Amino acid sequence: MSEHSIPGDLVEFYRKYGYKVDPVGFGEKPAIVVVDFQLGITERPEEISPYITDAIIGTGKLLKIARKIKVPVIQIVTAFDPSLADMPRWKLPHMRKWVYGDLTVKVDKRVWDPSDILIFKKAPSAFHQTALVSTLVQLKVDTVIVTGCVTSGCIRATIVDSFSYGYRTIVPRGCVGDYHLVPHNQNLDDVYRRYADVMAVADVEAELLRICGSDQVEKLEKTNV
Repeated sequence: MSEHSIPGDLVEFYRKYGYKVDPVGFGEKPAIVVVDFQLGITERPEEISPYITDAIIGTGKLLKIARKIKVPVIQIVTAFDPSLADMPRWKLPHMRKWVYGDLTVKVDKRVWDPSDILIFKKAPSAFHQTALVSTLVQLKVDTVIVTGCVTSGCIRATIVDSFSYGYRTIVPRGCVGDYHLVPHNQNLDDVYRRYADVMAVADVEAELLRICGSDQVEKLEKTNV
């Protein structure tokens, strides 16, 4: 079941214009894409967002289960050449520190594991001129679960591109975060109407366990996950 915050009357309003919000659903081979949970965002002392912190915690719990049942985890980090010659015209001055080798481009330890695949990006979307598509093809992935931050920026861009490349796109609401709840909710509601399933984290976990097979579920129960 999709979890969304659109008021009932607004749902009916959009239905009149063809927005039926039918579920996309899961395919047979999911992967989790984690966007920009890097120290340049998650450990900025002057701009700590409780909503992003909550999303890190939610994502960490989801990844713990995913790794145990062998669901691929792909970490996406924004980083530039030290010369900044490859940096787009981001209107965020602090991002000029995000160069290869700097701590700001290190994945937050709360969501990182050495088994994860690491891919660097420079633009909002995790797909834009990166190795993400070729990686997903090699892994035979048909379902992309998008987590990370921020919802109104890089998350939305990644969702749209995931949809555009033909992937079933799933967004666990508790695993994405923004600096404010208004753009967070507005963007999730909008992509829910158009491109992706926005679901409760527990529902995503249940789908992953269903897809992975009963043998893996039994193993998880034995390890008290």
